[in-house]
Amino acid sequence: MKYYQYSTEFELKGGGSITIDMIIQKLFEFGDIENGSNLIQSVTSNINEYLTLPKSPVELWGEFIDLLIDSKMKTVNQDFDTFVEKLVQQGIQKYPDQIGKLYSNYKGLQECKTLKDFTLLFDIYTEFEQSLVIKLEEQLDSDPSDTLNKKFEYRIALLEKFIDDRELMINDMKLRQDPNNLDEWLIRVDLFKDTKQKLSAYVKALTTVNPLKAISLSNSATFADLWIKYANVYTSSNDFKTGALIFSKAVKSQFKTPDELAQIYISWSEILLEDGKESESVTIVEDILFSNDSDINYMDTSLTVQLRIHKSVKLWLFYLDLLESLIDEDQDNSKTIDKIMKAYEQMITLKIVTPRILLNYALFLQEQKYWEKSFSVYELSLRLFSDDKKQY
Repeated sequence: MKYYQYSTEFELKGGGSITIDMIIQKLFEFGDIENGSNLIQSVTSNINEYLTLPKSPVELWGEFIDLLIDSKMKTVNQDFDTFVEKLVQQGIQKYPDQIGKLYSNYKGLQECKTLKDFTLLFDIYTEFEQSLVIKLEEQLDSDPSDTLNKKFEYRIALLEKFIDDRELMINDMKLRQDPNNLDEWLIRVDLFKDTKQKLSAYVKALTTVNPLKAISLSNSATFADLWIKYANVYTSSNDFKTGALIFSKAVKSQFKTPDELAQIYISWSEILLEDGKESESVTIVEDILFSNDSDINYMDTSLTVQLRIHKSVKLWLFYLDLLESLIDEDQDNSKTIDKIMKAYEQMITLKIVTPRILLNYALFLQEQKYWEKSFSVYELSLRLFSDDKKQY
């Protein structure tokens, strides 16, 4: 602003090496939106006085609205969207024929909720940007200056970025339709190549989606998948510590079903096992399964999944497989075998066993040469699952 204060009108209006549009550019870069927008107002309110600027008033207006939108800079005392919308509306009043298309990009593309509307507005704005590029290209034929060439390259880059961002904007549109659409959030993550952008997308998804309203039109995704894939970004780079931290936060979240929470525990246990922490991988699951022996209704949705997780057959079966995988014939396995037997007995107590689970239990006992115990499990199976005991 000091340069502006001490500059002559001749310099500012296009007769010097530093013009008012360059000052505005710097103000916006430094975050001084208030002074920058005031100078834009000055230019557009006195069009005839700034005809010698390298940029026309309408181009100046449009470019700095682009800067606002791209940088997401915030005003100190105003809501950002309200501020930019007001700026665009002022531009429409001053240049209704030219700025109308810019407004279609900012307002229309950011608010439309159907692919038909999006395609229409996208094509309109693309045509608008292409017309600016063509105009600059024609000007370059007669004036191949560095300033004009940089301006041309800027518009080309802006147009290419806009076209490249098409899929991302379509994704934005679909998430406006339903912010709880898990399929679209996962698509969004895949649209980014940069790891930081992927991580940011996961964080945005996890803080936006309502776990109890999460949907997957393909029926291939769950809210738990977001947490697991988020953690896997780190574990795939051998950052198991951060991955485990994410899972420790995930298990406190709400989910539609206990099985979703079970999948979180399973994935957490698996990454600990991969990290060589066998004892911890067992303890993580063990603590939650044996933390509650209350006879609650597993299907009672009035209870949190955390209160019902100890009845998840899916998690019990994983726990059993995990323990069995740790049996080493060359070592003393008595503690592990005791844990496996205790797990089966707890499932019986919780009344969540099936004929197949009891058969597996009996076969396991036979392998360990617990013959009498094995026979008693067969007898229990017959009692529990005979024709007149269907209500077990």
